[in-house]
Amino acid sequence: MSKINFDQPSTGNVNSSSDALAVANKGDGNAMTGNANQGTGILGTSGGSDGVRGQSSSKAHAGVSAINDSGGFGLWARGTPAVMGTSGAGVVAHGAVIDGTPAVVGTSAGGKGVHGESLEVLVDPDSETFVREDDGVFGLGKNGVHGQSPSLTDSGVWGENTGGGYGVSGSTNSGNAAGVTTRGPAPAMA
Repeated sequence: MSKINFDQPSTGNVNSSSDALAVANKGDGNAMTGNANQGTGILGTSGGSDGVRGQSSSKAHAGVSAINDSGGFGLWARGTPAVMGTSGAGVVAHGAVIDGTPAVVGTSAGGKGVHGESLEVLVDPDSETFVREDDGVFGLGKNGVHGQSPSLTDSGVWGENTGGGYGVSGSTNSGNAAGVTTRGPAPAMA
């Protein structure tokens, strides 16, 4: 690899299983910082692995942290899917500003804005029976789930059961309230 000249662009090529460039900082500072006026601060590309990978051994910090204090996206991703998470909670979003801004926003030009699915698990190896043991989407709040539709022929909330059970069910721990109730304009009198 050619010598790095910090006063002008430097390039180099290696053919090795080791890192082409390794930087270690034994102090409290960053190992590497990239800063650009208009271009990308740090660009990583790969033909067979991750373009950029971040890894942290701290429980109080993230493997990759994205921050934008200028009103733009903290993290922007494009792909199929754009974001994939695997862990106890695959993806967690927290809205720290109390201004009515959602913690998670999903938009789509042609498909579902948000799709939640609980995968099937094997419960009986002998009969090879798979079932979905948890909810596809769970909501907790003033209203657990709020659905809204501007269509005259569709519903604010739609429930569908393809296995023969109820399309929509509700329950309450109150002895006086109904598990499911409806509200709307009173019907016109004949």
